Amino acid sequence: MIQIGFNCHAYYLNTTRASWSGSATNGIYVGAAPGGLIELSSIRNATATIDNGEADVSTRASKGFELSAQALFKWSVDLEIPWDPTDSSFTALLGAYLQRQSLAAVLLDGDKATSGSQGPWADWAVMKFARDENLDKEVIAQVTLKPTQSAVPPQWVKVG
Repeated sequence: MIQIGFNCHAYYLNTTRASWSGSATNGIYVGAAPGGLIELSSIRNATATIDNGEADVSTRASKGFELSAQALFKWSVDLEIPWDPTDSSFTALLGAYLQRQSLAAVLLDGDKATSGSQGPWADWAVMKFARDENLDKEVIAQVTLKPTQSAVPPQWVKVG
């Protein structure tokens, strides 16, 4: 089924993140969403970039071709959220940024209670919190999240 952006949901925990319940198959951790997830409902747009670092594995035997191998995963999330200091989603993100604290969050392509919803689950550092003040538009916070050190490595998860 094709997903539409407004059906996607982002959630955070205000407690310590643990591994997604269930087991991993093909790198996807399948299980029920943890209790205590709070929706970041004020997000307007989100872009979750799942990328690979690249390692050069060329040798003389490659006959002049550059050969590459996947290296470290590079995950990042860019969010747009209306600038509203009274909104709980805004204050959770701004608070994590200003206090240099990680934010346990998951970005799912569906609701946390819907079997099959999936996305990245990690402890994220808020690396950027910019205020976009266009003359003819509402003020928007542009936020960038990147995985940070944690007792639990980032996971690709699926509600099941």
